[in-house]
Amino acid sequence: MSASPVRLAIWGAGTFVRKAHIPSILDIAERPLEIVAVCSRSQASGEEVAALLPHRVSVFTDIDAMLADDGIDAVDVALPIPLLPDAVRRCLAAGKHVISEKPIAPTVAEAETLIEFYAGHGDQGWMGGENWRYEEAYIAAGQLIRDGAIGRPLLCDWALNLPVMPGRQDTARSGGAPATSPAAFCSTAACIMWPACARCWAKSRACPR
Repeated sequence: MSASPVRLAIWGAGTFVRKAHIPSILDIAERPLEIVAVCSRSQASGEEVAALLPHRVSVFTDIDAMLADDGIDAVDVALPIPLLPDAVRRCLAAGKHVISEKPIAPTVAEAETLIEFYAGHGDQGWMGGENWRYEEAYIAAGQLIRDGAIGRPLLCDWALNLPVMPGRQDTARSGGAPATSPAAFCSTAACIMWPACARCWAKSRACPR
């Protein structure tokens, strides 16, 4: 007997929702997900996102109304980074499972406060939207470490030089690569090294051409 689909709402209607979130969600086959609602500040943008789906969904401009809907199990929070902590708290407080964009907060202090808040909602699932941890190569690397193939690891130093589009070089800008790229690689490194990893941190800087 197949499991009932997870009824998912998308909070946000920006470019990344349209080009990344929705195509990826529709491509998931392992566990059924059904997008049932979209919430945006404007009805027009919400309807534009809804039109990308193969079936009709509810379009909300009132987040409280959407979170009060018992027909929604989980929320995909795809908002600008500064708005994420409050948005995640509101979803959890409404009893919803949550996946949110990365990084989970603009500052370490806000992230730690959010994690403490989540600790009081242990019956709900929440994760940052970092999918590199599911790449087959990283899963295999982590398993080798846990199997003792290289002995007991003491340190993992992962340095990368990545090209960054001009529009994403601003740290203060939501989605800016200086904020999101370290979050992605730090999360992946922690998953590879788990449970040997006691602490993981990342930093980024712009290098002159």
